[in-house]
Amino acid sequence: ARKFIRLCLAVAWWGAAAWAQNEASVSWISFEAGEPLKQPREQACLAPLGNGEVLVAGGVAEGTVSGAVEIYHPERGWRAARPMAVPRAEHSCTALADGRVLAAGGRNESGAVGVIEIYDPDQDEWRRLSQAMLARWGHTATLLSDGRVLLAGGRNETRFFDTLEFVDPWFGAVTLLTSRLRSPRAGHAAAPLPGGRALVAGGMNTAGFIASTDVIQPAGRVDPGPTLGEGVAGLSATPLLDQKVLLAGGTGAFGEMADCYLYDPAGNRFEPAPGMPGPRSGHLAQFLEGNGRVR
Repeated sequence: ARKFIRLCLAVAWWGAAAWAQNEASVSWISFEAGEPLKQPREQACLAPLGNGEVLVAGGVAEGTVSGAVEIYHPERGWRAARPMAVPRAEHSCTALADGRVLAAGGRNESGAVGVIEIYDPDQDEWRRLSQAMLARWGHTATLLSDGRVLLAGGRNETRFFDTLEFVDPWFGAVTLLTSRLRSPRAGHAAAPLPGGRALVAGGMNTAGFIASTDVIQPAGRVDPGPTLGEGVAGLSATPLLDQKVLLAGGTGAFGEMADCYLYDPAGNRFEPAPGMPGPRSGHLAQFLEGNGRVR
């Protein structure tokens, strides 16, 4: 239970640390933890809903992979929602522009999951896409400016993937691209960039922790990005109002890290950023548009 509280609460209102960003500076503040989940779990996914609520789906609860879903309201706390059709952990949840949430991939007792489901908060129901993705977990799922979702990397029981897929949530189409990441990876981070591009950073594979980054172009071409100071997996990537991306934390060769990087897409480079007050890995980070903070 304690582990998941850390994962979830780094995202919204309940974490142990947050950072505030404006055009001139980056700084860190502390805030108190709040109401815990009704069903404590880890390896779940989290996505903001359009009405200010936050959805948490799936994960491992008491040693069992779950499809349970809970929604957090800042004033009313947690409530149960309709569960996913396919229980899963280490999957992705992506908030779509219309307020729905796309859950993709993951793993359960049967192995890697290839089913994609979309949650409609107005109807409290999940709809399964007819077309499946490449079954994997530890991938990233990034909403692009044209409404498509880019699935990158991941792994299954036997291998790490360098594959890229586009998901069209409107027509239910899943397209496997011919282009590939420059290194197979899982446990990496990704974030949208201006012009329909996406940044993929870090991760790990059979060779160890990865320091390279890739920039995915709208048509799927993969260009090299700058190199991190060291290989790292389990980091977060958060787009900011000035179009830069904050990369924070993760695990490297010497354990959990507090290091942060600011990626500048205009110059395709990293800028200095102060580290977090303490190390963390496998966390989530959500930009709060009302006050310009990432939690």
